[in-house]
Amino acid sequence: MKDFNTWLKGFDAEGSAGRAAHGLGDLALARGVDDPNFVHIVFEVTDKTKAKVRLANPALKKIMMEAGVEGVPTITFYTDSPK
Repeated sequence: MKDFNTWLKGFDAEGSAGRAAHGLGDLALARGVDDPNFVHIVFEVTDKTKAKVRLANPALKKIMMEAGVEGVPTITFYTDSPK
């Protein structure tokens, strides 16, 4: 992304409650050590169907582009694994 602080304003504008309504619970937000504009987000997916619909929504893409996201985010769904 172009600028972390600009992106964060957009992310915060939606808020945890907004993401939770779409099946995405906030778990972690990390920045790259070498590139602080690289962001890694981990969500707890409480409703995979709602989450997939939200992540595919063109309105979200527009919000992300306005917040300075460059390129296409990598989205991966996974489950916890016992140690």
